Amino acid sequence: MAYRRTSGILTDGGADPKLEADYIVAAAIVGHSIEQIRANVDVQFSMEPSDEMPRPDKWSREWDQLQQAAQKIGQLAALEIDMQGHSVRAGTAVDHKTGAVIVGVYGLAGHEPPTEGDIRHPEHHLSDKGQVLYDEIKQRDRDPAYQYIGLGAYTGFVDNGNVEGDTDPVGPMPSARFHIPDLDAGDHDDNIFEGWYPRWLPPEDSALWNPRVRRDTHDHDCVGWGIIGGDLAQDAPKEGEPDHGATNRSDQITNIMRFDQGMNFVDESGDEGVKGYTHGMIQAIYKAYHLGPHCTPYEITVGDCTTKLASCFGCTMFMTANGYPPTSTHLGRAESWVPLYEPYKPSTSPKTERIVINDLNASFAAYCDKVLRTGMRALSVDNIADAYDRCPAALEHVLGGHYSADNRVAVSLFLDALTVHDRELSRVRRVLGLD
Repeated sequence: MAYRRTSGILTDGGADPKLEADYIVAAAIVGHSIEQIRANVDVQFSMEPSDEMPRPDKWSREWDQLQQAAQKIGQLAALEIDMQGHSVRAGTAVDHKTGAVIVGVYGLAGHEPPTEGDIRHPEHHLSDKGQVLYDEIKQRDRDPAYQYIGLGAYTGFVDNGNVEGDTDPVGPMPSARFHIPDLDAGDHDDNIFEGWYPRWLPPEDSALWNPRVRRDTHDHDCVGWGIIGGDLAQDAPKEGEPDHGATNRSDQITNIMRFDQGMNFVDESGDEGVKGYTHGMIQAIYKAYHLGPHCTPYEITVGDCTTKLASCFGCTMFMTANGYPPTSTHLGRAESWVPLYEPYKPSTSPKTERIVINDLNASFAAYCDKVLRTGMRALSVDNIADAYDRCPAALEHVLGGHYSADNRVAVSLFLDALTVHDRELSRVRRVLGLD
């Protein structure tokens, strides 16, 4: 199957993909919260510590918005399940400092979650080799081309606690950009994507392309779908920042990420198709799972563009699905977030890595299906803003239609919604009628 070229993510013919994207992400957030409480886990969505924000008035406003959303999600959860003393709450992430880490604790192996002090300072818990690599990454002694320092600047790192066999830590692993396969075009290998519900790409006549037409062209030359900053192609480059030859703000952002901030561009397909970004923590989890339960995946802060030590919601979904719950979660922008679709770096065991990717992606797909269905039940037409009243039936139709036996539908819908970029907090607030 090729890309789905429908006017909306869920429906065709006059659909509003922005509304549908809002609803899908909100359903995932609410469903995730309910499923976590069902599993006896409190839910906290974090934002920056107040002393990390240059504008206290903005911080207070966003804090109030997050508290309102958390309270409303908690109320919806209470209608679905017995809360058993658990809650959905707003909170603040621990102070952001260079070298601080987010930890993916391998819960399936019985590891205990770290304390707040552990989160800030992992040094006392690292292997000897891991300590050396951690220090190099924190001090940016490694080649800067392999350490992303832009927005969401976390570098993946795996501490290897094995005492025999492969005992080397792995890293640094920066955020990486990929081309998402069009299955009919042969953009895949060894049937690794067989059975996946095709990803969504807006039709050529969609109004979503209008802000993506490059300002310096006259032949409808568009920035590719999913590219971060892609809807700024009509804007001039920002003064005072390098442009590397870009004549619009969108291409300038891409060039800065690639040439100045160390993002790994695995994608070599130009502006064709759909683009996605795999964060360092997710890459680290695949490696840690491959190496064994004595290994711990981390994300290490190495830049000064990101002020909250918390995982985005895309990472949180994947991490939770695979037994590596994050130490903290925020509702910021998981723009075009994707898991790995296939191995992309040279390896001594590519077949095993492919099996690992398939295994973890299968768990992620199953969790997406579970939380979307749970969130859809909670976000019925009685509990959402009027603008979204068609979305519950549309999502139910897609999930319950021809592909109902295959949970890989839900994962594609969730990833498709993340290509319509916005803050997750803004999405859930709009759906809940809080804005």
